[in-house]
Amino acid sequence: MSTSFKYLLFYCCLALACSLPEIGYGQGKGRDTTVVITDKTDIDALFKQARNLGSSDNTEQARRICQKILERNPNYYEVRTYLGRTYAWDKMYDNARTELSRVLIEKENDLDALSALVDVEMWSGNYDIAADYLKIGLASHPTSEELLLKKAKVQLRQNDKESTALTLRRVLDINPGNKDALNMMIALDMDRLNNRFQLQYESDFFDRDYKPQQ
Repeated sequence: MSTSFKYLLFYCCLALACSLPEIGYGQGKGRDTTVVITDKTDIDALFKQARNLGSSDNTEQARRICQKILERNPNYYEVRTYLGRTYAWDKMYDNARTELSRVLIEKENDLDALSALVDVEMWSGNYDIAADYLKIGLASHPTSEELLLKKAKVQLRQNDKESTALTLRRVLDINPGNKDALNMMIALDMDRLNNRFQLQYESDFFDRDYKPQQ
């Protein structure tokens, strides 16, 4: 594990130390007794149910199901990553960092967990930390359009338009039909050509069933 990655995980683990008493209990409402898992339970189907609940804004119940699954199978990394995302959607960023760092301690190059951590840091305004995670992720996944687009968004929020344009060109070299990259490039070019006041509204959409962040 690289030194830089250990440093970033140390940052996340600080959240783990503070939030351990809350893990596995939703939002302080006690252990959920309605979710029962037996040896005959279809864990994958239960996880699908959690994702459906999360997509319907019932993130608290989705978390309870995920937590029950993880009690039975702590190494179900996709479930833990999704649990981290539900925390992030509800702006519980320390809890999100805790779950996602647990995944990355075991799977350093896990694309979904790295991408989720980038979102956490972007949404909480920590653009430099988000950029560090992107460096790590792109070192292992250099052609990931998902990570490259997030890199462009971070660079744009840091007001580095030249670097944003280079990153978007990289995405379009990989996939000339990437609509998000094309739209960002058009907006960037228009901003360069016109001296104007601009009101921007941005949503982050995901390639699975995750809710958009606006």
